[in-house]
Amino acid sequence: MDTYGEYQFSSLQRELFENKIISIKSDINADMAEYVHNCLLHLRVNDSPDIDVIFRCEGGDVLPGFQIFDELRLYPGNTRGVVMGYSFSMTTIILQACTERIAARNALLLIHNTILSGLSTKILRKPKLNAEAVKFGTITDERVQQILAERTGKSMAAIRRAMDREKSMSAEEAKKFGLIDKII
Repeated sequence: MDTYGEYQFSSLQRELFENKIISIKSDINADMAEYVHNCLLHLRVNDSPDIDVIFRCEGGDVLPGFQIFDELRLYPGNTRGVVMGYSFSMTTIILQACTERIAARNALLLIHNTILSGLSTKILRKPKLNAEAVKFGTITDERVQQILAERTGKSMAAIRRAMDREKSMSAEEAKKFGLIDKII
């Protein structure tokens, strides 16, 4: 394993990185955000070449997901996001940060409302804390809706309806909806 900052790259991650590929295939969490962060920092030092971001992930935590989204969106080089297999939940939101969004013909994509994990019974029993959790969920839902509306060209109402349905979309449906640009 190679170390970059505090992150340990596996030999496969290192080989992919050297070929300008970032693989998002495990849960979106702090470790994944650190991996993407370190990759993008090192690529920036090397003149920000165009990169491929390969997606095969069921999603994960919102806050690390927003961090990855922002870092990809602000990366100076072109980013080609490629969905191989599936891109669910926060992973589909991160895909929207890529310059070009592509999916394999048999890929599935999913968008849905924010799921607040880690709620303790203390929060659920105390109305004030419960209200704060609902407020956080509402804020994150609105931010996700804005991201999707900007990239798809759909209205906020159309985005909310799609998120409420929580239905997987085929690559063809995702293209029609505006989540991807091209099917390969």
